[in-house]
Amino acid sequence: MNTVLITGVTGNIGSHVLYELLFDLYIKKEEAIIYLLIRKQPKKSAKQRLLEEVFTKQLIPEKIASFYKSYVETYVHVIEGEINNFVIPKEAGNKITVYHLAASVNLSNTEKAKNEITNINYHNTQAFFEIIKTRIKKLVFVSTAFSRGEIEGEIT
Repeated sequence: MNTVLITGVTGNIGSHVLYELLFDLYIKKEEAIIYLLIRKQPKKSAKQRLLEEVFTKQLIPEKIASFYKSYVETYVHVIEGEINNFVIPKEAGNKITVYHLAASVNLSNTEKAKNEITNINYHNTQAFFEIIKTRIKKLVFVSTAFSRGEIEGEIT
């Protein structure tokens, strides 16, 4: 059975990766354990955020509408935490496919935005990689050029 860890699932790309994984399981009649690392908010638990921000009636693709509830209940496990501070359950094993999609997409040019991008997209991602490095089978990492801060000229 495959084990997957997704960060950034409450974002646009992350939610669609989850929808596609659920659809793939359904079509192939396979099973998997899908861990979702989600931050809690002051008045919302991580699980509430999943249900209210990812599985809303307006966002759910038609192709998963008929089965997604049972698949979420069976295959999806929420880990409440930050990308730089969380624990992967022991039962997840050491061959996890990781989709690291969490990032700040603040494109402001203010000092506050620059600090946010540096902290989240660079330092916290480094910490995330330290946490997962001995447990991954495959890593899919999506970020922006802004994860490197403000760099002039061509990005190579």
